[in-house]
Amino acid sequence: MTLTNNGNSAAKGVIVHDPVPAGTSYKGGVTEGGTYNANAKRIEWYFDSIPAHSSKTLSFEVNVDQPPTQYLIANQAYFGRD
Repeated sequence: MTLTNNGNSAAKGVIVHDPVPAGTSYKGGVTEGGTYNANAKRIEWYFDSIPAHSSKTLSFEVNVDQPPTQYLIANQAYFGRD
């Protein structure tokens, strides 16, 4: 996913949580300094500052443990400020 600061000033204390999708397990490959929280089963990113008009590309890899019945694995991330 791409996290973009479209504002005219730096975004400070940005937090992103991305739960590992149901039917999958975390494999690795997390980018931009993110970490895997095994207890919460999610990837967590924390940025002290994201400059104005800049972006971060956030990603990680999973293994498909149980193929979905409708051939869709949903993934939804959450973000906020510290």
